[in-house]
Amino acid sequence: MDRRDFLLRSLAAGALCGALAGCGGARYVTAERLGSRLVVRKAAFGERDFVLLENPQLPRAIFVHRVGPDAYTALLTRCTHRGCQAEPAGDRLACPCHGSEYAFDGSVLQGPAERALYRYRITTDAEHVYIELPDPATL
Repeated sequence: MDRRDFLLRSLAAGALCGALAGCGGARYVTAERLGSRLVVRKAAFGERDFVLLENPQLPRAIFVHRVGPDAYTALLTRCTHRGCQAEPAGDRLACPCHGSEYAFDGSVLQGPAERALYRYRITTDAEHVYIELPDPATL
């Protein structure tokens, strides 16, 4: 995809997202650190299917996606191509720097990135989602 096609696709995704209820704008949530885990309340999702977690100790935000009543995925949004932050864009994450696109499971939909986004291990209880933090050297 050349730059012009990428920009046109990004504008179209933004327009589509703005037209859909509950899709406009990413919802950033500050995550609480609890030992080697980040904790977010399920209530923080509201009606949205995802939130972006921020924590000063992380290289980029974490995209947490609710895929079912008690099923979640969590991805580091650092693009595996050059390290820019991939952002939600309709039904995917898109890197604004060079056009890489990722599915909500982290797999590469379109390069130049060749590797999937880092996926965190998750556990839940009735009210919280817990994201297991790896050794920083693995990120």
